[in-house]
Amino acid sequence: MKLLLIDLDDTLIILTEFKLHLFGDLSKKYSIDIAILKDIYDEVKVKDKWPEQFMNRLHNIYEISLNELMQIFESAFTLITLNKTAITYLEKFDGVKYIFSFGGKDFQMKKINKFALEKLVKGVLITLDKKDYFLTQFFKDESLELDGVLFDDVFIVDNNQGFLDKIKERQPGIKTININSVV
Repeated sequence: MKLLLIDLDDTLIILTEFKLHLFGDLSKKYSIDIAILKDIYDEVKVKDKWPEQFMNRLHNIYEISLNELMQIFESAFTLITLNKTAITYLEKFDGVKYIFSFGGKDFQMKKINKFALEKLVKGVLITLDKKDYFLTQFFKDESLELDGVLFDDVFIVDNNQGFLDKIKERQPGIKTININSVV
């Protein structure tokens, strides 16, 4: 049976404009160096409830109103877009499809719900662990077991070649596809 696991961030959806707008607006409005904002972002994005933690950290350090921070965040959120190449690949894939993603569940689901992506897949897998370690719990010899079903023809689509290389090392039979190489 065929299975497609497709990553969310910077694969199915593009976050570039979201981050540029978020960091740029915060930097301009509150004179915070973008490098500092990125450091805070990188530190808290691996936690559940990261948007709230990001805003709380800025509120505590710079005494910025949480309401103002939420307005900037929501404005930036509107700039998240779909990757049409990935959506086409997902829609054309003939098999069972899951989205998998690294990050806090609430924010990941907010992004998925924004575009109703859950309608295109059987399920969603979200982890706060590194994705390659998270997926190893589902590997069974040369197959992958998910929701009690054994899949022997597995495709993993992501934008991170390093992650795909790690998967290929652990499970040589799994087909890995870098979305940036799909035309």
